[in-house]
Amino acid sequence: MQPDLVVQAGNINYTGILLVAVLATFVIFFLAILGYSIFIYFKNRDREKGSIDSVLLQVAVPRNNETKIDVMEQLFASLYSIKKGGWKQKYSVQPAISFEIVARREDIRFYVWVPKKLQDLVEKQINGAYSEAEVLEVDEYNVFEETGKVAYKTLQLGKNNFYQKAIGKKKEENL
Repeated sequence: MQPDLVVQAGNINYTGILLVAVLATFVIFFLAILGYSIFIYFKNRDREKGSIDSVLLQVAVPRNNETKIDVMEQLFASLYSIKKGGWKQKYSVQPAISFEIVARREDIRFYVWVPKKLQDLVEKQINGAYSEAEVLEVDEYNVFEETGKVAYKTLQLGKNNFYQKAIGKKKEENL
């Protein structure tokens, strides 16, 4: 014989259930934040090393260069191949290349900041696009002169850039 199952409708401790639910929610939230922080740390841990292990290239193009802009578009498209795809895209830092234009009093210079491991690829792509270009490895430049001055100005609107909506009678008068 089986004992009879007895269901009792009695005192249920709602405070205890609520406390356990709040505590479980807090623990899950804390673990999610901790997991995300660990993920971001491991994803970006080599970022500083990668930025230090870079080289600056100066690109000298002849003054009377008549090459069309399409060539530069093809250069950028070919450099797109360095982008990591698949799972590496989500779990590691993408390599970065910076194209810079520096205007000085005497001339305009073009620079490319590139990781050392991609230096040969970038040089070949530039020479492929601009066969007459001269690519030189140079020291980091400084656009600020020791005797120079830096000035800036902020601009603000004279009036608010938004206006309150007309309500009530004013709205009817404006129509």
